[in-house]
Amino acid sequence: MNHGSKLLETQEKYGRLIQQHYFEDVLFSFQWWFLLIIFILVWAVWMIVSDKRRLNTILLAGFFPTVMATIMDEIGLLLHLWSYSYHLLPFTVESYSINFSIIPVGYMLLYQYARKWKTFLIILAVLTAFAVIVAEPVFEFLGIYNLHTWKHVYSAPIYFLMAVITKWLVDKLAGKENNT
Repeated sequence: MNHGSKLLETQEKYGRLIQQHYFEDVLFSFQWWFLLIIFILVWAVWMIVSDKRRLNTILLAGFFPTVMATIMDEIGLLLHLWSYSYHLLPFTVESYSINFSIIPVGYMLLYQYARKWKTFLIILAVLTAFAVIVAEPVFEFLGIYNLHTWKHVYSAPIYFLMAVITKWLVDKLAGKENNT
């Protein structure tokens, strides 16, 4: 049997295990409800406070970190740096509830309210510290997020750089290169 066949067979078994785990252990668990409520609340808050006049630009500020976080998540999972025991959707091992809610909404609100670079960087530093010191450990405590060889502090430069790259790109695309 060649490596391709072994890989396909392993993927098939893995898929069945993920499906079984989701429907027997995850769906309607406390953690599942927690993720669902967070997902809904985060988007509800955003819908209420978002600046509708700048909607396209602000949505762009959510799109870039969503893509970056999803790619980084895929890499981290593949390298077994971390894993997720609970997720909203079946047939996945990634935490789309975080990558498609907390991360984009957080960056969109940051971009919306912190227009000047100095303010942006100060608030970003506080939010990054909160994510690493409070949010990630809470998700780990609840058993949603499992660290293997990763440490929370490693996430700090990633969160920070994702936001800086996002602001730079969105400002550039929106024609605000001289925004100081």
